[in-house]
Amino acid sequence: MIVKTENKRYKQLTYNGQKILLDMDSNKLTWLFPFLVWFFPVKGYMNEELPIFKESNSKGKSSGAIIISSSILASVLIRMTNKGFGDLRGFSNPQLVAGTVLFCSMVIVILIRYFYRYRKNHVLLSNEKVVLIRFKFMDGFKSKYNYIGKVLLVVIFCYAVVFYFSITFLTSYLNIILIPVICMVEYLISIANTTIEPPETDVELLIEIKDE
Repeated sequence: MIVKTENKRYKQLTYNGQKILLDMDSNKLTWLFPFLVWFFPVKGYMNEELPIFKESNSKGKSSGAIIISSSILASVLIRMTNKGFGDLRGFSNPQLVAGTVLFCSMVIVILIRYFYRYRKNHVLLSNEKVVLIRFKFMDGFKSKYNYIGKVLLVVIFCYAVVFYFSITFLTSYLNIILIPVICMVEYLISIANTTIEPPETDVELLIEIKDE
């Protein structure tokens, strides 16, 4: 059984009575392709534990507050945009400015992901008993497809949103109001590897001792 811990970077695995702490950021490639997180080996630490995350009843209320606040903020930004706020067409080369702003914004998102989500949540663990956790799909491609299908569609949709708004920002709508949307979706993609649930059916859990 794999459950969330209070540290967003790690998950707790209980296997044959043993506690194994999984580092979901073991493979940085999953920051870009989060749907592959359980297809790669995940680094685990034997006999290590962190407090288990407990669902809060206030989670729904917080989500509602975020949605309402976002709606109000969007309305305010739209009004400001209508008054010329964020318009880059006043520059002599607006496409160049837009490209620079977009590139810098995306780099900032990656830095936030690295320092705030990765480095900040790092826990000093013993390297004496390090293992690699793998899932073997028993039904081959069919079981892989059944597991990855929905997750892959969500990630593709998110990338489509980033691509669409980026192209729109660089070509037809040169206004920085699109930057928060692009950055937010990019950040959500980069942290999705720590939130995707592991496969539960038609799989076999394999544990290998990691060679140091």
